[in-house]
Amino acid sequence: MKPHFYKEIRALDRRLYQQAVEVEEMLGCVVIAFLKGDTQSAARLIEKDTEIDRNEIALEEECLKVLALYQPVAGDLRYVITVLKVNAELERIGDLAVDIAGFTTESKPASLQPPLPVDFESMTGAVRRMLDASIKALSSHNVQLAADVIKSDCRIDELHERFSSHFPEHVRQFPEDIAVFQALLGVSRSLERIADCATNIAEDVIYLESGRIVRHAHGCLSGEETPVFQPSDPEDGAFSVQDEQK
Repeated sequence: MKPHFYKEIRALDRRLYQQAVEVEEMLGCVVIAFLKGDTQSAARLIEKDTEIDRNEIALEEECLKVLALYQPVAGDLRYVITVLKVNAELERIGDLAVDIAGFTTESKPASLQPPLPVDFESMTGAVRRMLDASIKALSSHNVQLAADVIKSDCRIDELHERFSSHFPEHVRQFPEDIAVFQALLGVSRSLERIADCATNIAEDVIYLESGRIVRHAHGCLSGEETPVFQPSDPEDGAFSVQDEQK
């Protein structure tokens, strides 16, 4: 059964990676459209979410088929569970990218004066790096990289909170720009949630490699008390398509 099972696992791995690439590209294009005030590009990107949703359903169905046919245990079971969870997070990121596209107006945020308290280009860059790092951590089984992603989430939370706290003041001073401020607040909120999704993926990597559930325990991932996670035994299953290429 093992050869057939691992063939199915490799297929899941490839499909998950492709979904991650599609979602990352969509997010990057949506942010560019928003910052440029390109409503036409934003509208086209909204349509792409249908493909993301379809792929998410197909991948979930494949995972359920693998569970039913092979009844995996230990690391193999953790891997299939991880694929299911990451797949759901990627679909959620696609939905949040659609939300950002929906906030796009012809008014360019960069044209606002005085400058905003948050550099949105830097914020979106940081979120995209978090997402990219979480996917790399998954494909390379890099637990330390996953822990770094989790620790960086607080920075995005701080940026969103900073803008949120300044929002009422900006609206009072520049009521004529209220529509743009509202859009920026919505985008900031969506980016903060995308960072949460990237953090969830990083948590899934730690679960995959160690069997430990670290949700709601981020305090232990900072400072001197960062734990050392022991990766799972390679013979215990749980690998990625990169292993096949070695």
